[in-house]
This record gives sequence, structure tokens and C-alpha cells, in this order.
Amino acid sequence: MKSGGYDLCVATDGDADRVGIIDEGGRFINQLQVYALLMLYLFEIRGWRGPVVRALNMTSMADQLAKEFGVEVYEVPVGFKFVAPKMMESDAVLGGEESGGFGFRGHIPERDGILAGLFFADMIVRYKKPISAILADLEKRVGPHSYDRRDLRLPRETYDHDREVILKTMREHEPKIIAGVKVERVRDDDGFKFYLADGSWALLRVSGTEPLVRLYSEAESKDAVEARLDTLWAITDRYLGKILHINAGEALSLQYHKAKDETILVIRGEMDFDLDDEAGGLVTHRLREGDSVRVTPGRRHRMTAVTDVDVFEVSTPEIDDVVRLEDRYGREGR
Repeated sequence: MKSGGYDLCVATDGDADRVGIIDEGGRFINQLQVYALLMLYLFEIRGWRGPVVRALNMTSMADQLAKEFGVEVYEVPVGFKFVAPKMMESDAVLGGEESGGFGFRGHIPERDGILAGLFFADMIVRYKKPISAILADLEKRVGPHSYDRRDLRLPRETYDHDREVILKTMREHEPKIIAGVKVERVRDDDGFKFYLADGSWALLRVSGTEPLVRLYSEAESKDAVEARLDTLWAITDRYLGKILHINAGEALSLQYHKAKDETILVIRGEMDFDLDDEAGGLVTHRLREGDSVRVTPGRRHRMTAVTDVDVFEVSTPEIDDVVRLEDRYGREGR
């Protein structure tokens, strides 16, 4: 795409019911953006009106466009088996799911990746702009949106137990704040979806067929998305967990892990967290209640309590994997 001078790449799966879109510069357009672009095109260019249906792991951009065009948004559990019946019931213009399946009014009550791709080709012609410019115009209307999904693969032999433990943990420790933002409401009929006060959301779902936990989030920036995913990762009970209390003014050792991957969640108080940036230099981050940070193997880090602070630390099982570089209390080595 970058070298061929093409306007659009449309990719489908084997039976062409799902679609992937790449713009003229070779950038993949994620499925939440695809949904919002299709919605804008159907309303603004084709003049269609009516409700839209989205799976609960789809974009909140639909809500903002729905307000602009005066239509309703129906949110259903994940899977086109839920999307299609709601489309037929409500005579919806558009239905979509995060895996790339989109259905349209007046067509078969199923996903059609080829038709979705044709609509994108027509979109370019009718707007007289490349996909990147149409997307930029969309973001001017609804604001910047970033999205990511994180898959946690669990051992198949213990998955049934792990899944129940994760769901029980989420029910009993349902967060009121995620990444420093208040949780306004929770939907729990298909995993746990947290709707936050700033319009962002985070979702945890467990698979019924694979040994897999999926974490999703949409927010205004990549960093905001990562912070929300890190908080959900910390709550899941798949990994080793412990609560640390650090008195004001005290600090833990400057350390790193060779293999252990951990997430730190502040549950009370305030601390400074030193962490290696991508260039290998320590950067201090002020963390408050609800803030979280992920520490991947090899990154130096240290906690210093600004006030008395309680921290929930969740990590992969390498419990003795600690290499101390500096320590106020004389502890050395691993």
C-alpha cells in the first residue's frame, strides 16, 4: 500500500463475512474506527436514518454520532448472534462487532465483508478524500479515540477454575475508580464493562470456548487505554497478588526482574514511582488512588511513598525474581 499508490485495501476472511481496511498510507483502520466511519457515511452521504446496533466491545463514537443525527444506539452482548436479531427487531441501519463483522439494513441479516469494503470504496469517491482525511474529519467531530485489546491465555487444564475465580474476584472487588477516573456504571451480563466518567470504557470478558481472558478499552489516547487495561489486569486473579503498605517517606529498593511481569495498582494514598522509560532512563511518575502501572521484565523501578500508601501488586509467578540495585535497608542481590 505504501509503495503502490493505491487508495484502499479491503481484506476479508475465508468466507468474506469479516473485513479489514487499510488506508492509502498503509495504516490499518481498527474495527471501532471502521464502524464509526460506516455510520457516518450511511447517515451523511446516503441519508439513511434509523437506530444502530453495536456489540458491547464496540466504539463509543457511535453515541456521539447518534446524538448528532438524532438516532438510537442499542448495545448487545458480544457476537453477531445478538447483533442480527436486534437489527431485525429495530430495523437498524447498521450493526457491528469488534471482530470485523458488519451488517446493513436491506441486506441479508448477517455480516458481509465485501459489501462493507464496497461502501468504503464509495466513501472515498463520494467524499472526494482519502480514508485518512475522512478519519481525521471524524475525529474532529467526536474527538480522538484510541483502542486496544489484551489477551491473557491461561492453562487449559485449570481454565474452568481460573475463569470462575476471575469472575468471583471481579464481582467482589468491582473497582470504583479505574486509572484515576470514576466508574459511573457497570454492565455485567457478558463479562464486566465499566463506563467511566470521561466517556471512556474498559471491559473484561472470559471466553466460553478457549482458555482466554480478553481485556478491552477505548479512551482518548494510547496511554489512557494502557492505563485502563493495566488496572483490569491487576484485578484478575490469575497471577500472584499481594498488598504492600509503605509509610510516608519510605522507599522500596531500586530493582528489576529478569522474567516477572507485574502490575502495580494504588488502592490508597500517593506515591512516586520511578520507572525506566524506553531510552533506559528513570522517570518519576506521581501515582494516586486508582492509578496503575505495568512493569515488564528488565525495567528498573522503585516505589517511594509520598503519603502512607497501600499498593496492590499482581505478577506472574516468578516470586523470587528480584534483582536489587539500591536498597535503604541493606538487602543485596536477589
